[in-house]
Amino acid sequence: MDQQIHQLRAELRAEFASTIDNLRGEIQAQSQLISTLQAQQASVPPPPSLKRPKSSLPDPEKFTGLSVKYDTDSIAQFYYVFFNLASQVQAIVLPQLASARDSGIHDFNTILDQLRRVYDNPNKT
Repeated sequence: MDQQIHQLRAELRAEFASTIDNLRGEIQAQSQLISTLQAQQASVPPPPSLKRPKSSLPDPEKFTGLSVKYDTDSIAQFYYVFFNLASQVQAIVLPQLASARDSGIHDFNTILDQLRRVYDNPNKT
């Protein structure tokens, strides 16, 4: 019995030593591979920078002091005033919109006049 235990221990030691030797061989092979790859990497020039240039907005032209007159037609002006009103206020001036569509006369002053009648203070001097 004692002899069997010694024999099993010897087999385990031999197997353990064999496993350790195999692992040391793998470590050595990987170390050589790492050093080879590092040498190759050092010899390769770095790739060109792939960064894009920082985006920026173009510089606007300097203000010359002259006012710019835009040629806008009456329909565009009418709808500009109408669509820049709050929805509750748009509901107040819907008759002016319907009238402008029916008559074909789009005068934004009709909207402003209606709003003056509704919101203006009658007691102001």
